[in-house]
Amino acid sequence: DVPRIGFRARMKASCDRFRYFGPGPWESYWDRSSACRVGEYTASAKDECYPYVRPQETGHHINVDWLEIGPVRISEAYGFEFNALRCSIEDLDPRTPDGGRVFGHINDIPVRPWVELCIDGLMTGVGGHDSWGARPEPVRTIWSYEDRSYSFTIEAK
Repeated sequence: DVPRIGFRARMKASCDRFRYFGPGPWESYWDRSSACRVGEYTASAKDECYPYVRPQETGHHINVDWLEIGPVRISEAYGFEFNALRCSIEDLDPRTPDGGRVFGHINDIPVRPWVELCIDGLMTGVGGHDSWGARPEPVRTIWSYEDRSYSFTIEAK
């Protein structure tokens, strides 16, 4: 299976505040969004990192029509997904040089001097339906044999 299909970039720390139209105000995932309400929300990349006891995927937003962050507006007619964090994906799931997992704590995540922006066409669900170790349901998983594509528009505000 494929974790996510998307684009990743880093923006200046001054791009911390963003505004979007989609489910919110908190994070949402393919298999975790029923409590969210569609609307226009303003947030901060610094505050998007939820203090889970063990660092993990956080701050994701699905079915977003548009996002304004820094000097740009990102949009897609059929919706897209995004994360805007003051840390990297690798900071949330650190590894040893030989690939072993390092189980850290939320206070181990550094606040980086930039905003990491992920613009995704789709991300596999987080799972945990029967226990927190359970895999996502097959219908909420991106399979490598499936043909997938996505597009988005970036324009100056």
